[in-house]
Amino acid sequence: MVLGLINKIRKSSFLFLFSTLLIVGILSGCQSSPQIGINELSTRQLEKKLDNHETFILFSFSANEKDIEKTKLIEAFNDSFRRSGVTAYYINLKDMSDKESRKLAQKYVHPKSGDEWNPLFSMSVVENGGVYPLNSKNMNSEEVQAFFKTEANNNVDHLQQISNIDQDVRKTLEYIQFYEINLTDQKELTK
Repeated sequence: MVLGLINKIRKSSFLFLFSTLLIVGILSGCQSSPQIGINELSTRQLEKKLDNHETFILFSFSANEKDIEKTKLIEAFNDSFRRSGVTAYYINLKDMSDKESRKLAQKYVHPKSGDEWNPLFSMSVVENGGVYPLNSKNMNSEEVQAFFKTEANNNVDHLQQISNIDQDVRKTLEYIQFYEINLTDQKELTK
């Protein structure tokens, strides 16, 4: 009888340990690390990266997802950043109002930036949590969405025009190299 009780305790302990390890494995798998190329961020993830004073490349815009898919914009940026061996991020702020975007821009302004960041349409370098816009369009959310809608209606395919995307990526990387900025998710960019 005592031997049976000991075997039950061993089985219970084994099942508990196995279940715990399985849950830990699943949870750690859910927190995937960013890949080389362009990675999507939620608003919450973006603010966490900014509040943690991380340094990274950010492409932000406000557009209908179908328009972005049709123009293959994210695919083109992903291709260009992958070929460059760089990790970057993008966020679609389509649900953010103009007032909310201005508030976001003011909260995370880079101290050396003379230009105002427009989160609704911008290629930026985020350095220690401050956003430095390299190419920011002064447009409100309706204008940005209309811009991307026009591209989609005109069947613009950014993969077919990859040289334009490559030029934006190259300028961003040149800025990072010139100012010797160390990206959080990069070891070192080669010159």
